[in-house]
Amino acid sequence: MIDASANRLFDEKFFSALEFSIECCLPIIDQIKNLSSKSKRTNIELQKFDDILVEKLTKLSSDRLLKIFTDSTLDKIARDTAITLLRQEIASSEEYSTINLTDTFSYVVKKIFRNLIFEKSHRCDGRLFDQLRSINCQINLYQPLHGSALFQRGQTQVLCTVAFDALDSQYRHNEFALRTGIKRKPFILHYEFPPYATNEIGRTYGRADRRELGHGALAEKGVEPIVPNELPFMIRLTSEVLESNGSSSMASVCAASLALMDAGRIRFIENLNIYHLI
Repeated sequence: MIDASANRLFDEKFFSALEFSIECCLPIIDQIKNLSSKSKRTNIELQKFDDILVEKLTKLSSDRLLKIFTDSTLDKIARDTAITLLRQEIASSEEYSTINLTDTFSYVVKKIFRNLIFEKSHRCDGRLFDQLRSINCQINLYQPLHGSALFQRGQTQVLCTVAFDALDSQYRHNEFALRTGIKRKPFILHYEFPPYATNEIGRTYGRADRRELGHGALAEKGVEPIVPNELPFMIRLTSEVLESNGSSSMASVCAASLALMDAGRIRFIENLNIYHLI
């Protein structure tokens, strides 16, 4: 994973930064290998599968698995459910009722999936490499807000709102300034990933975890370059992930961009109305 930020950057600078980072990582890798050599743990052997069983399961399930992996109407949960039902159906037959098929069947599923990608250039939901998931965008959802947007790509949905405030309300914190060297922060993207985004139950309050902090910082770095440097007000974006099936931070960038444009449109109309009143 690469974590970086820049407004404009030439390829040569980026590649040189990558080379420098690799050089810095080499001593760390050497230390890890040194610690590993002192450990008494043995290397984990790769699991070996019965070739005859693999061949039989492939013949039994390949057609149905290909149908599942190319069905665009199935979402992630429905696809996993269909694969589980197929495994249970095979395991319930008399020939395989006494055999534990879980690991071998998973191996066959991954093998068929990989072949589908490399041989036919199909994704698991039937899309080709140059096809996108369905995208839906909405703006100006709540009139009292300065700006708002809803961005949905496939099963990932993000609601983003914009709030303007005076420059005196900029984020100021001694620890923040000590670690970053930035005394004031006039632009903030607050990223929220509640448990219900992945159909789970959990706490929706308290301190943000590592994932939220990391993805929030990633989204903020993606949006900040489009925000003007000299602003007469403080901007806070709140990005709440309502549903997630991957790349929620990039969906936050899209929703935040729409919300900022919505806020600019509203501000332009307000200024225009004031101009007419004058």
